[in-house]
Amino acid sequence: MPASPPAAAALAAANVRPARAEPVFYPCSDDKPMADNGWQAMAILRAAHDLMVARPQAMVVADMFVYPEEGNNRNCIVPDVLVGMGLGAHIRRSYYVWVEGKPPDWVLE
Repeated sequence: MPASPPAAAALAAANVRPARAEPVFYPCSDDKPMADNGWQAMAILRAAHDLMVARPQAMVVADMFVYPEEGNNRNCIVPDVLVGMGLGAHIRRSYYVWVEGKPPDWVLE
């Protein structure tokens, strides 16, 4: 009788992720200001506004956390402005690449 494969190998072969013991918390704020000064804040807000007008069907946001890797809340960037084409303009707390299905199409830092 052949030996059964180890549990991790069996899950990988079936393309199934093992359940986590507890859910991962992904912060959506770092309690830091969006900009260092008024000029920078106005430039960020103007860029976001102009992009929203130019691409009304796109997701355009300022100062949003982007998590590229599920399960790793330490791997995070916070661009000044980001655009996600084809994602809809509904409100999100953060941008999770594995939920959206792709990274942002454009970022401004």
